Formats: sequence, C-alpha cells, structure tokens
Amino acid sequence: LRDENYLASDTLHFMRGWTAYLQQDLPRSAAYFSLVDTASVFWEKSLFHEVAMLAHMKCYTQAEERLKSYRDPTYEQLKVLQRAGLSLLRNDMDSYKMAASAFDTSHSHYLQSEQAALQSMYEERLRLNRKSPWLAASMSALVPGAGKIYAGNLSEGIMSFVITGAMAGLTAEHWVKEGIDDWRTITFAS
Repeated sequence: LRDENYLASDTLHFMRGWTAYLQQDLPRSAAYFSLVDTASVFWEKSLFHEVAMLAHMKCYTQAEERLKSYRDPTYEQLKVLQRAGLSLLRNDMDSYKMAASAFDTSHSHYLQSEQAALQSMYEERLRLNRKSPWLAASMSALVPGAGKIYAGNLSEGIMSFVITGAMAGLTAEHWVKEGIDDWRTITFAS
C-alpha cells in the first residue's frame, strides 16, 4: 500500500527537521524541512516551519523567497502572517502595513491573536521610532537616567539615576575627606 502523497523519505525528512528543531539546531532543522517534496502531505507544515527557522536565524531574504513558493490559498493567511512578521523583523514598516492589510480575521480565527500581537508590536515600534536618540542622550548628559525614562524605560532610568547618584555621593564624600588626589576619590569618580 503506497500513496504517492505520503513518501517515506518525506516523512523522515519532516521528522528529522522536527527533531532538530526540538534540539534547537535551527540550521539543520531548516535544511531537513527544505527537503520535503511539494507533493507530500508534510510540505506545507515543513515550509512554514522552515520559514520560521530561517527568520530566527536572520535569513530574511531566504525566508521571503521560500514563502513566495507557496501558492495554495488554503493557508494564505498563515503566509500573510509570516510575511508581516518578517517585515517587522527587518524593521520595514511600509512592507508590514502592506502585508497586514491582507489580514482576514473573518476566516482565520486561529490566527487572530497572532495578528493582534503583530499589530501591537508594530504600534510599539512606531511609538519608539518617534523618539529622538539625540534628545535622549542630551537628557542623560544633564540628568543621569533621564534619557532612558524618555525612551520609555522607567525602571532602567530610575536605576541609572540611583546608581550614578550613589557613586557621586561617595565621590563627594572622599573628595571632602581625603582630597582630590586620593585613590578612593579617583576610583568612585571614574
């Protein structure tokens, strides 16, 4: 009994790819997934897993090329989701907007939370991209930690201010007691 859509070699390639993925050997996993034939019942799973592995390895162009090879409308929304994710990874906001415009939440209920998560990441990146790094640096030069607070990292900004303040206090104490040439003053000041 042999079904042409269920070849033993494709099953083996898929299982090897999955095993390599579980072992966090992403290059080997992607290589095995790429060996699964397009006629196999495992091809779509292999393709989308391979794209995820390539994206994790920062091979964005190769991942995009692999996605282009999928033309079946069955999992079109998964393809759109992966394309949008790749755009965010490349920090290509225009490409993301184009891909996200193809989100269809009426037919792909299983992808709604992932689409919402990508949209949330997109909005966060837009918000962060509006902040000026020069202004943040200037603020930190005047008040330690102020730049981090401006950038949206409140806890890091407060910690920077506290640590710098503590070191400044120790420096001032040793400067007054021991003088500017004392090794402790120099150590705390640096």
